[in-house]
Amino acid sequence: MFELVRYPNKMIQPTPERVDLKAINYRASDGLLLDGFLNYPSGRTTASKVGVVFVHGTRGNALVGAGFLAQHLARYGYTTLSINMRSSGINYEISLFEEVVKDLAGAVKYITGLGVKKVVLLGHSLGAVDITYYMATETDPSVAALILSGAPANIPKRAVEEFKIINRSDPRKEYAHFVNKAKRLVKQGKGETILIAPTGGGHGQMPMSAESFLSYRGPDSKCKALAWISNVKLPLFFLFHERPDRGVTPEDSEELIRAAKNVSSIGKYLVRDADHFYTGHEEEASKAILDWLRHARLVP
Repeated sequence: MFELVRYPNKMIQPTPERVDLKAINYRASDGLLLDGFLNYPSGRTTASKVGVVFVHGTRGNALVGAGFLAQHLARYGYTTLSINMRSSGINYEISLFEEVVKDLAGAVKYITGLGVKKVVLLGHSLGAVDITYYMATETDPSVAALILSGAPANIPKRAVEEFKIINRSDPRKEYAHFVNKAKRLVKQGKGETILIAPTGGGHGQMPMSAESFLSYRGPDSKCKALAWISNVKLPLFFLFHERPDRGVTPEDSEELIRAAKNVSSIGKYLVRDADHFYTGHEEEASKAILDWLRHARLVP
């Protein structure tokens, strides 16, 4: 048996100057009440024409990790919404991947209800997979573009490699054993049983229910940006980091870029010497997104 190790997300960044932060509630498309934060340029009382919805990564929330991106964009005139979902924080451990479409639909409805005409979805890490799946499987005419930040290409494939911490010579064997155990529990009506799975590029282990593990990391999981990105036709921008971190590498984004064959336009920016949360490179990462939005004529 191995020890459970929890690793912290990047610390919450202070709200930048010239930005007003407001806590809000929104409803998912199935009626579930959720919350988040609106980021406005200071003193502004009306919504911008183009707004941004920020979607966090695994076990994150609206304000940690790369959440600073939404706040920084607000400095330049954008109304941005950073959302907490039913999978936020430790709720991830008992959530199902496919349900993200309900939360994203609710978030888009909320921000357009403020007067935003065009929505840009900005997803970081797992959030990048979330928004790719959403736009590949749903029809949402309010969404004008996607920004994929630190995007993993294929989470179930990566999950196999993470079992090297248990069996370095044969991680596939250990993964198959874990999957079979999870499937047995689900079949027995015990899908809520908590298991301990390796995760995060060797950074530790994570409790997940048997059902959740299969939903996000099982061999039949839909949590694969690579499987959906060819269905996306909107403009795409990839922001990615040079340093392999949390199991995500620059090659993930390059693989997704090659697979994005049907998009109307595509852009990319590599943040040199940056980790998964762009620590110490926050201004550079934010400016890269801003420059692309202006180039794509998605101005506030």
